[in-house]
Amino acid sequence: MTGRRRIGGWCRCGKLARSANAGIWRVTKDGSSYYAMKVPHRQSRHEEPYQRFEREVHILRQLSGTPGVVEVIESHLPEKPSKAEPGYYVMPVMRPATETIGALSVNEALEGVLQIARVLAALAERKITHRDIKPDNLFLYDGQWVVSDFGLVKGPEWPAITEPGKKIGSMWYIAPELVNPRGELDYAAADVYSLGKTLWVLLTGMRFPVPGPHLSYPRWAADLYSVASYAPMPPRRGQMLDSLLQRATHGVPGERPGMGAFADEVESILRWEGGNANMTPADLSEMAKRIAAATRPELDQAELRRLRAKQLGELVNQLLLPALDPIHRTLSQMQSPGLTVGLGQGNDIPACHDQGRGGSPIVTGACAAIEVRMATRKAPRLLCGFLTHARLDGHVCIQAGHHLLTVANPPKAHEPFAWHTLWSGYVEVPFGSVNESRAVGEFTRELSNRLVGVMQRFTELVEQ
Repeated sequence: MTGRRRIGGWCRCGKLARSANAGIWRVTKDGSSYYAMKVPHRQSRHEEPYQRFEREVHILRQLSGTPGVVEVIESHLPEKPSKAEPGYYVMPVMRPATETIGALSVNEALEGVLQIARVLAALAERKITHRDIKPDNLFLYDGQWVVSDFGLVKGPEWPAITEPGKKIGSMWYIAPELVNPRGELDYAAADVYSLGKTLWVLLTGMRFPVPGPHLSYPRWAADLYSVASYAPMPPRRGQMLDSLLQRATHGVPGERPGMGAFADEVESILRWEGGNANMTPADLSEMAKRIAAATRPELDQAELRRLRAKQLGELVNQLLLPALDPIHRTLSQMQSPGLTVGLGQGNDIPACHDQGRGGSPIVTGACAAIEVRMATRKAPRLLCGFLTHARLDGHVCIQAGHHLLTVANPPKAHEPFAWHTLWSGYVEVPFGSVNESRAVGEFTRELSNRLVGVMQRFTELVEQ
């Protein structure tokens, strides 16, 4: 062991790992027993990384003997840390959880996360939160799962080190409220979020989790997030896990379960035996996949139809009605006991054709229009506005126009009015696109520019 650098009586025998703020070295004193030593890269008590390291050592000393928390065998915090006399602590050599990704069975992953959740729940009862839960900070040692790296830990009596507003934790596992933290934060709920993402990684064998809350819809997103898409398991168990992950990674911290409840539910899923411990269930997973594949197109199309109807409603409320409001105010100046002016909308309006000009099926229709009408039954009416239809492929058919309605001659029971289009425009554009906004703007200007001539024609009909 000569020629190797010694730190505090320990001989470094090679690097085990490296993070942004510290290196982990394999060390020994006698050449027969080996341990891991954590040494910060920067040895200055005036810098945040070393301050966090000092905090971590003090906390681990306080938590000494706590099951599931990394054991500190020896530590040293010099008054004036330097490269010649660095701060460090020594712990057992452990297997990183990152090395188990893709190698664990579903039960092994659940057992590991259950152990970690119990540790974090016990800490949460003492108002201690980790704030950096991820596979890189979890380890296997002597058959048990262990939590390490307490550099971001927060407790009731420990002053804050992180600057206000600064991101806390790893981007892949961080709860959304910690990306740009503001005000009072529920760090215990953030730990639940991070452990939920960790559970997903250990179950699926993927290197990183899918970002954001665990989604169960739309269907394409459900397949992307669902653990059953990556690991073979009974459909019901997959549903239970997806339900837990959906709640654990909820965007609203208060909607997440507590760490103790999270642990209880993981244990229930781990012990789940399909409802009958004496029965070996038939494997129907393949048939379930085939049925899902057979019904998916119809379900996807129904979901897509609902989405298009929602987009059409947003178009009417956010663009069309506000666009017509100035014209409505102008026409309202003519309002009298004999003439009324109203601005309104209609939904679920059928189309004259099953398809738009682009060939895609039309889902539903809606309108936003101004109606000018006389009090007398036989007087003409004026409709000014927009008629829209949603195409299944994500385009919207927008028709704008001025239309006069006069009593049909001869009158018909099913069509009491005759339509006279004074001006109309038509376009098909993608929902939410720049072209959509541009088309509405151009049509609105055309409706406004033609308003005087249209009202001249309306007045002449009233005078007849």
